[in-house]
This record gives sequence, structure tokens and C-alpha cells, in this order.
Amino acid sequence: MSRTHPLQSALSLKTFQEALEERTRKIVPFQWAQTQGSLGFALTSLGMRTKGVKELEQAIQAYGRALEIVQLESTPFYWAAIHLNLGHPLKLLGLKRNNLQMICDGLRSFRSAWYGFSDLKLTHKSSKARFEVISTMQILEKLASFQEVSRCLAKQ
Repeated sequence: MSRTHPLQSALSLKTFQEALEERTRKIVPFQWAQTQGSLGFALTSLGMRTKGVKELEQAIQAYGRALEIVQLESTPFYWAAIHLNLGHPLKLLGLKRNNLQMICDGLRSFRSAWYGFSDLKLTHKSSKARFEVISTMQILEKLASFQEVSRCLAKQ
């Protein structure tokens, strides 16, 4: 995930929040979902620079709202992209809270992105997602036993 200047992130947040007032779910559902994804990205960027967790929590919620509309079957690229982006706040928040399940949720999200991009034969995107899967697995290996990680990943 690339880093942006805090002021730029704050302006982005305001812009996306204003856009959501016009791009409503009822009128333009896909554009609304895209805006939710962009809001999630801006919140994640801001959350990466703060000590708090509020922005990361809000990012997870924004990505979740986007995934209510964006489906693998109809928009596989965007579905995979949202999953790739969703993995970051899940992993970061899990690390901040020492929450193994949340880190596992991030891993599952990265894995979904990897599979989605691989199916689309998008090598560069697939490689990015694969890297996140591997790095998150390495984190999990340091934090918990194999059995704990297996149980965690088995939960849906």
C-alpha cells in the first residue's frame, strides 16, 4: 500500500464522504461501492500513520459495504482489488489489538485477492496478493502455534 501525505488523506476522506451523499447505493450501486472502496483506501492510509484504531475500523466497514455490492461473479477484478485492500486494515488492526482472528481474516482476504487475480491471469496483481499472503503467514507463525493458526483459519 502506498503512503500519502496526512493532509491529502484528510482531503480525500472529505471528498469521498461528500461523493457518497450524491452517489447513493439506491441510485448508482456500483459507483457507490467504488466510492466506499476509495474511502476505505483513504482511511487505511490515514490509519497506517496514526496510533489509534478508529480509521482502520472505519476502513474495514467501508470495504465491507463495498463487498455488499461488488461480487466475484459480476466484477471479479474489483472484487479481488477490494479484498487485497481490505487485508491491510484487518492485519494492522489485528496486530495493534493482538487479535489473531483479525489477522487471519486479513490473510483470508489477501488469499481471496490472490485467487481472484490469478483466475484473471493478472500476474502483477496476483504477485502482490501472494506477497501479502506470505508475509501475513510469517507474522502468524511468530504469534501463534500451528494449531492455533489452523483453528483460526478454519473459522469463517
